[in-house]
Order: sequence, then C-alpha cells, then structure tokens
Amino acid sequence: MTVIFWKNYLIVESDYHKATRKIEEDFIPEEMQAVSQAILLDELKETVYFSRFPLISGYSQSLLERVDVFANRFPRRFSLIKSAYIFALNGHQDKAIIQLIKLKDIFGISALEEALSYLYQESEKAPELLPVLAHFGLVKKVSAADNN
Repeated sequence: MTVIFWKNYLIVESDYHKATRKIEEDFIPEEMQAVSQAILLDELKETVYFSRFPLISGYSQSLLERVDVFANRFPRRFSLIKSAYIFALNGHQDKAIIQLIKLKDIFGISALEEALSYLYQESEKAPELLPVLAHFGLVKKVSAADNN
C-alpha cells in the first residue's frame, strides 16, 4: 500500500507543480493530465484540476457547477477568489459576490481587500468583474443613463 501511495503522490506532485506555475489559456481535458492516472489522493487531484481551469468565459453549466462544488468543498483563499473570477467571467456575478463574502467570513476583511485589489487590477482586461467590484463599492455602478 505504501508503494502505491508513493507512486500516486509522485504523479500528483509533478502535475501540481506544473499547474501552479502556469496559467492555462484553455481547458486541458482531465484524461490528458498525468494526475488522472492517480488512484489515490482525490483532494490533490481535484486541486490540480481546479488550478488548471482557465480564467475565460464559455464555461458549460456542468463546469460551473464543478467550480462551485470545489470552492465549497475546499474553501481556501485561492479557490474562493478563482471561483469568483470564473463566475464573473461567465455572467454569474451574483455567485462571484457570494464567493467573496465567504472569503471575508472565513479569512477576514484583509483577505477580501486583497482579493478586491487583485480583481480591480484584472477588471481592465475583464470588464465582467465591474459589477462585482461595484457591489463592494470599488467602482461606480454603470446605468443606462450614464451611457447617454
């Protein structure tokens, strides 16, 4: 059993380091990831899969549900911020706000402030974040009258 565990750990560790060093621009099918060969260490496997989710729009409903399940199962700073970003990019600003409120509730106001600062910087290339930032008072809410 120890040998099986060790071999699985080496597979997962290698893929984890790859996942945390590179921001993916597109989806990598799970079967194409070395970590899918591991038969143990499910939490680490899920972390690798989640880490490789790209920050893009176009997620299917099932992938969005998977993002939500992961962030709720493993509510770490990284998972809550990344899931909020993914939700915002995919038109679910309400879920993004919920993730950020969870972040504040679990890790405190300083964690929320750091997350909002990061998302504010990202909003230049991802305007889908603006309604989320407006909810927290970081940007002015844009109304139809402002566009005239």
